[in-house]
This record gives sequence, structure tokens and C-alpha cells, in this order.
Amino acid sequence: MKSSTVVGIVIGLIFLLSATGKAIDPLSMSQAFDAIGVPQVVRPVVTVSLVGIEALLGLGLVLGFSRTRIPAILVLILFTGTLIFLRLHPDKPSCGCLGSFEPDVAFLTSTTFGIGRNLCMVGFLLLLPGMPRDAPALARKNPPMCGTHTGDESTTPTSQGTPKLSPAD
Repeated sequence: MKSSTVVGIVIGLIFLLSATGKAIDPLSMSQAFDAIGVPQVVRPVVTVSLVGIEALLGLGLVLGFSRTRIPAILVLILFTGTLIFLRLHPDKPSCGCLGSFEPDVAFLTSTTFGIGRNLCMVGFLLLLPGMPRDAPALARKNPPMCGTHTGDESTTPTSQGTPKLSPAD
């Protein structure tokens, strides 16, 4: 198994774990929402959206869809910005990053650890040459027949190397 496949799966599983933990215990995020000033009225929508986005990105990374890399990086940058804000204000609560799966070990729940974890994940996603399990790439290898090819067209190469359709067209 290639390293890009393993990294994609591991980061995807972290996203799925985080989404599941937040879905089980949305109260852990509520404290962070208080700290960053998210209005009470929009919190349910933000919570559901955040959990859904994290779950979809995690699933996409686990399944190897390379198009989920950039959105995952952007979400991690957003989360890191939130963690930096919480770190600069020590009176603020923990981020609730993993929801109900938040460990009881103080070091692992610290905002500094969260910032480092997110930056490592961003770095790995940026440094990967590509995720070979890209479903659209598989579709290009075996394109579906849509009835557009009738079998009477013949192609002949021209001197420039581009195909030229026969006069029957």
C-alpha cells in the first residue's frame, strides 16, 4: 500500500472520529462556540453543518477521492485559526475538537497539541504527490459507452499528430 493511501486513510479516519464525537456530544462544541462568539440562534445549523462536512471529508479521504484534499486543508486551517484564538485567550475552554472522544490526558486536550496536530495533517496533505485511488481517474481508464461511437468513424493521424476524422462525418 502506498504511503499516500495510508496517510489519506489515517487523516480520513481522524475526520470521521471527530465528526462522530461531535455528533454524540454537541455540548463540547457549544463551549467553544461561546468562546468565539457564535450566536446561539445559528449554533444548531453550524453544528450539523460542521459534523456533516467533517464526515464527508473523512469519508472522501478514506475512499481516496483526491478532490477532498483541498477542502480538508481549508477546514483544518479554519480549525487551526480557532485553536490559535483559544490559545491566545487562556481563559477560554477547550475546543471540543473530538467531542465525546476527547481524551482525559491534559496534554492531548491542549490547544497547543491541537494546533500541532492540525498543522501536521495539513503538511501531510500538502506534501502528498497524489492519491492514486481517485475514482474519477478510474472512470477515465474505462470510459462509459454512451452511444456516441457508432463504429463507422475512422481516425487517421495527420502530420501534426492530431487525429483527423474521415469524410463520412
